[in-house]
Amino acid sequence: MISLRTLIKLVIACLIVGAMLSFIGADPLDFWRGLWSALRDAVQRVFDEGLSGALRILNLIALGAVIVLPLWGLREVLRRRRPPAAPGPHDRSPDQPRDPSPR
Repeated sequence: MISLRTLIKLVIACLIVGAMLSFIGADPLDFWRGLWSALRDAVQRVFDEGLSGALRILNLIALGAVIVLPLWGLREVLRRRRPPAAPGPHDRSPDQPRDPSPR
């Protein structure tokens, strides 16, 4: 289940990216129609042209990777930079003896 905090972050990110894309005249329906059309055409080309259609699909994957992979990598780098949470007093395993030293 997605948390409310994550949902709010996603909405804010979508708003910012949407504003930038709107600035250059992009429309979400045109984007999805164009994407569907490109995928449909690429699949049709595979059947019509053989190898060149397959290369077109690989080209689409590479084009998408230009955007997706850097964003994913940045997310992973930022996730790994976050320090791990300090263990609490109840985070020991049941077979681990209690620490007798006072804190």
